[in-house]
Amino acid sequence: MLIKSELLNPNEASLYLAAQGVRRTTSTLAKIRVLGGGPVYRKCNRAILYAKSDLDAWVASLMSPTAASTTAMKAVHSQSPELHLTNSIAA
Repeated sequence: MLIKSELLNPNEASLYLAAQGVRRTTSTLAKIRVLGGGPVYRKCNRAILYAKSDLDAWVASLMSPTAASTTAMKAVHSQSPELHLTNSIAA
């Protein structure tokens, strides 16, 4: 069960994401709620609520695997999608 301190409204979620280094305005969050591709959310009556754990998971999904150099990063991106997925899971 989620407690109130773990749930954020869109404005609070935007600020929380910015603190994680991912800048998304409340209007961008609204847009990706319609189009998809954003963090999961809940509704309580008419209020939109985001759980901090869901925001953290979404930020993690945006991250690339670690690399020691831009050359190494290019090598990771040039691999097949299956191998890329395996590397990101192992990291």
